[in-house]
Amino acid sequence: GFLRPGFSYRDGVDYLYAKIVEFEETGQDLDNLLSRDWMVKLTASLIPRGLENNQAFLGSLQQHWNAAVFDKLEAKIESDIPADGSGASIVDAVRSSRSILTEKDVVLTEYCELLLGHLQVDEATKKVLAAQHFARARRLCAILSELIEFATK
Repeated sequence: GFLRPGFSYRDGVDYLYAKIVEFEETGQDLDNLLSRDWMVKLTASLIPRGLENNQAFLGSLQQHWNAAVFDKLEAKIESDIPADGSGASIVDAVRSSRSILTEKDVVLTEYCELLLGHLQVDEATKKVLAAQHFARARRLCAILSELIEFATK
């Protein structure tokens, strides 16, 4: 029921995140995450007809989508922190580096790589961040690119 004009980006990101996790857990191909029907529904809900080539609209859409993806990324990293709080520095680093995304206009996929390089954590933690959290965030950003491309066809 969230697929209507004006549904929140966070609702869309939450739904797609859950779908990504489901596909990972069941061993399905993430390249087949969205059927053509879902591509049509999501595109119609996110990109009004006539705005698919409007660069100002698409730039704003990407900015808001990335913010929702970043919020989801931050929440998921925070939910993985042990009860003793030993991973709090990771969440703090992610939170404090959020300004990099907006100030320097860095796309989320580049941000993930930059952050991984600067985090002062052990290699095992970096592997989990890269393979799980950042990979899912990159996939969410890729979905928006696919929807924009689909809208222009």
